Amino acid sequence: MGCLRNPDFEIEPIANHPALRVGSDDTLIVIADLHLGLSDEFESRGVYVGGQAESMLSEIKELASVSQHLVILGDLRHEFSAFHSASVIPSFMSELLDHYSTIDLVPGNHDGLIIRQLPQRVRVHPSSGFNAGCVSFSHGHTWPTDAMMKGRYLLMGHIHPAVEFVDSRGRSYVEKCWFRVPFRRRDPTGRYGTLPQEAVVIPAFNPLLNGTPLNRHGDRGLGPVFRNRLVFPERGRLYLLDGTYLGPLKSNMPVAKSNKGVGSG
Repeated sequence: MGCLRNPDFEIEPIANHPALRVGSDDTLIVIADLHLGLSDEFESRGVYVGGQAESMLSEIKELASVSQHLVILGDLRHEFSAFHSASVIPSFMSELLDHYSTIDLVPGNHDGLIIRQLPQRVRVHPSSGFNAGCVSFSHGHTWPTDAMMKGRYLLMGHIHPAVEFVDSRGRSYVEKCWFRVPFRRRDPTGRYGTLPQEAVVIPAFNPLLNGTPLNRHGDRGLGPVFRNRLVFPERGRLYLLDGTYLGPLKSNMPVAKSNKGVGSG
């Protein structure tokens, strides 16, 4: 991860996927918040939304054409008590290992004791995350380590970033988005001696999770980095999955306007 010495180093969203390509020659695919077992919760309430695990598996296998190295930033599982996660997760991850040379997992707040369900080839990191050169990887629900904050970029999930639009008829809808947020020059809490340049928040991979509209809810409850104002969320840049740049968060408050006629015709 020699981004300080390599002008070709990139952190680039993969168009129309909630997935990030990181690196130059030796790239990584980074995703977050699969929440396997979420469909079980829906079905327990009488709403059938089957096929989500299969859909995500197919999409992640497709991304292997970009890189043979996969990093999952937490919440692989939806709930510890999910009905069949104990059988779904081993087979899900084993099939991914047929397509990826390496898989790294940073456990999220939903992933307690998940190591028991994983194939041995999956590398499980501490819940705080890990650092690889100038890039650090976290779920986002815990404080990063000092070493992680010495990188240039902090990648995280957990927040499920999205933006809410209101069309010309006053109807609202929500779309997933990327959230790229500058850090402050100094840590206001005094916890860290240095801070990264930017946090990149990855949208939830699970298609059932549109996310939390940042322009509706602001930065409330978004983990310690945001909650303790180590970043400038109002200056954070919003991008849709298709690459559309929406501008900074402060320009999209309280909700973004859209000319789309949702459901028109």
